[in-house]
Amino acid sequence: MYLYIDFLQFEYLIYSFLSAITTFLLYFYLYKSIAILEVSKFSMLSMMYSVFVAIFSYYIFNDVMNHIQIIGGLIIIFSVVLIEKKKI
Repeated sequence: MYLYIDFLQFEYLIYSFLSAITTFLLYFYLYKSIAILEVSKFSMLSMMYSVFVAIFSYYIFNDVMNHIQIIGGLIIIFSVVLIEKKKI
């Protein structure tokens, strides 16, 4: 009996492992930032998760965003800026 591992399945295994590591790091630094920052600033940063994911996916996976995704990211950034200006 031969141990047959398809390359595509092995690639998915690597992506799953990287996903688990990055998720662990995300929550680790998330809880560390809650201890350091105020909760109000933390909530502002938490709105930016999807924008950071889109930026990193472009550089790491060469994932190109369409126009609707770009507009959505700009709306998120604009709303975070408005919330911060309103607090000041």
